[in-house]
Formats: sequence, structure tokens, C-alpha cells
Amino acid sequence: MPHIACSTATLPYAINKDIRDPYIQLMLAKEIYDYGLIEGFELVLLPDWNEEWEPLLPVNKGEQYLVSLDMLADLWLESELPVLSIHANRDLGMLITTKEDLVQKAIADTIKLARKLKAQQIVLHPWNTYSKTIPIEDIAEFLKGLDKMISLENIPTSSKHTPIEILRELGDRVDLPYTVDLSWLSMYDDWQKFNLAISSISNIHMQGALINKRLIPRQGNLNLETALKELINGGYDGQITLELNRPRDLKDFYKALMLIKDIISS
Repeated sequence: MPHIACSTATLPYAINKDIRDPYIQLMLAKEIYDYGLIEGFELVLLPDWNEEWEPLLPVNKGEQYLVSLDMLADLWLESELPVLSIHANRDLGMLITTKEDLVQKAIADTIKLARKLKAQQIVLHPWNTYSKTIPIEDIAEFLKGLDKMISLENIPTSSKHTPIEILRELGDRVDLPYTVDLSWLSMYDDWQKFNLAISSISNIHMQGALINKRLIPRQGNLNLETALKELINGGYDGQITLELNRPRDLKDFYKALMLIKDIISS
């Protein structure tokens, strides 16, 4: 049976606090975990926390908010909250073919963190969202040597190809699992082109805003609940991660998690 996780990324928004504050994240994570609806968390490494370079896409403007991976490890180990997956710094996709040594080190550090926290997978952005060309061969060559706990996400693209088309091209060259974000499927109308093997998917991101008791994607008209149910009926039994957009309070997390739980059990 699929297991449910909750992304840490937007937790502080529920109480109008700084998204970058790891202590606020952890405090709210404890409340979410106490609902008894999830098996653990997807710990998102924010670009603002990075110590190695200035964030390319900072969450907030102003002074950089440094948080070391060792500090994160200590905080989460002390909390005893389970971490099922780590979402690597999203900057890595923008640097993957231009700063390979830097990205290699960042991935190695993320793997070290994941093993400390007993996380089973690491979600990686595998290309530059803002580039009009995707150097498939160069990216594939970089990815070939990575640990199998790395999972490649269908992130947005500015190229002429859709994210699923790019993932399929990479999948022909690299043996790594996929993280499928249903909201990004909706944005590019990729559900109609979706032909990734269920067995190749390690994580499904249920990303959306809770509106009228439904999770609504950022763009497009894909019914996220129907798509998730079809994947489950097709044999998917891995991690399902709630990425809740624009939470108004913690009750939104409870309602969204209940929605996912009902889909799994129906």
C-alpha cells in the first residue's frame, strides 16, 4: 500500500512565519505528524540555507539564511520524526552541466544527510528550468554515476519538449527512478503523454492548493485525485508526498492529507 509523506517546504506559511526557519518547520512538523495520517516527511533543502554558494533562486530577498546540513541532521534526529525522503537544493538542476564538481559535492553531502536520517530517496531537479535547450547527453553522462537513491523529478522546462518527454529521454540512458509531480503533469498536459512504467516511479508529488475540498493544480485542468487513483490502480505502492500550495492554516494540511488517505483506501 502507498505510504503518505508531507513536504516541509510550505509548513511555515500555515502560520505566516518565515519559510526558511528550520525550528518553525520542525515545530509544525510535529503537529502534522500527530494527526496520525502520514508515515514521515520529505525534508526540502532550501536554496537559502546553502553554505557553498549564493542561492540562484532565493525563497526570500535579503540576507542569506544559512543552515548547515549537520545542523538539520541534529535537529531532525533529536525530534525523532521520520524523514522518508530529502528534496535536494533546487539550484542543482541549474548548475548540473556547468558546475559539475560543485553539484557532485552537494549531492554527496545530501546523500550523507539522507543516510543519517534513514531517508530512502533524494528528489533531484535534473535540468535547468529556464534553459531553452536541454543537453540530454551531458545530463545523462552526469547522472550515470549517481546513487540509485536519486529520483528525477519532472520539473518545468522552457524547452520545446515537455518534462515527461525529457524524463523519457533520460530514462533511455540512465537507470534512476522518477518523482512524478502531478501539478507539473497538469501544467504541460503531460497526463495524455504519460507512459512511464509504474515500477520506475518512487515518489508522487501531490502538489496543489486546497480549494472547495479538492486539491487544484497550479495550472491546467488535471483532476489530481483521479490521476492519483489511476496510478494506484495501475500498481503504484510507493511514496505519495503532499506539497500543499498556499496553506491558510494547519487545518488545510489535515484536510489535504485526509483527501489523499481516502483516495488510497477507496
